[in-house]
Amino acid sequence: MMFSRSLIAALGLIAAAHAFAQDSTDKKPCHEPQCPVVQRGNAVVTVADVMAKLMGLDERKQNALLSDPKQINNMLENLLITRQIAHDVNAEMAANDAALQARLEQARDDVLAVYRLDEIRATRIKSNFETLAREYYLANKADMHTPKIATVRHLLISADKRGDVLAKAQITSLHEELKTANAGVFAEKVLELSDDPSKATNAGIIRVIDGTTEIDEDFARVALSLGTPGELSEPIKTQFGYHLLQLVEKNDEVALTFEQAKPRIVEKLQDDARRRVVLDYRGELMSQAELQAFPDNLAGLIYGEDTGTDGAESKDAQ
Repeated sequence: MMFSRSLIAALGLIAAAHAFAQDSTDKKPCHEPQCPVVQRGNAVVTVADVMAKLMGLDERKQNALLSDPKQINNMLENLLITRQIAHDVNAEMAANDAALQARLEQARDDVLAVYRLDEIRATRIKSNFETLAREYYLANKADMHTPKIATVRHLLISADKRGDVLAKAQITSLHEELKTANAGVFAEKVLELSDDPSKATNAGIIRVIDGTTEIDEDFARVALSLGTPGELSEPIKTQFGYHLLQLVEKNDEVALTFEQAKPRIVEKLQDDARRRVVLDYRGELMSQAELQAFPDNLAGLIYGEDTGTDGAESKDAQ
């Protein structure tokens, strides 16, 4: 398994969590898996425990954690207190709890399955993604561009507050008043009149990216149709009420060179390859033997243990 640079450097950064260290100045650093990192009583968190925890995080979360001593301290404390709680379990009772043992086995399966799938990906993916990315770029060159982006300032008159007729009349009047207004005047009107509560933080400015599904379709269409900064839209209606949009900035589509598009293409091709080899491997496992099902054994769990009207019927149903 490959580790990120941050993960490999984890042990050095964890030294920042000196609040946990005891007599650390008198001991030579130990980076072996079995070496303790923090300990309270008989509960010990080792180097291997920390590495295991970090391996469960993506690189972005690793970087965030390892760059913040407070987060490192919290991680170590959580690992340690969890181990203390686990040690406090009655071992004999736990061993005789079939459901608990099954959960432990399932947790073990989950970890081993991730480990095995990482092996499958590492051994089966042999593609030259540089070559594949170039082929993909040439085949999809028409789609290789930055999206069109329009930054607009919008003024909302809510129909919920006034009713549709009054809201429409007010937005029509404002459109006549502001159709030649400069950006400063329009901004003042937005802060004064707009019913959009987000104006307190964004002053009515919204960034619309071509193809977005997070903004009302009509709102996005009109925003992207504006051509010159300062241009004011006709009134438009959405589920929130009536809007006027004034264009602040426009960024048209720009064709991407192969080098500009390559990182995104390679990431997509690698993700596709990872999914494909996992699906193929799952298919291989599923075809190794015929599926057997025992629905009657589950009936008691779903419907209760007594699934028949008497002992004889229950026996016959088995």
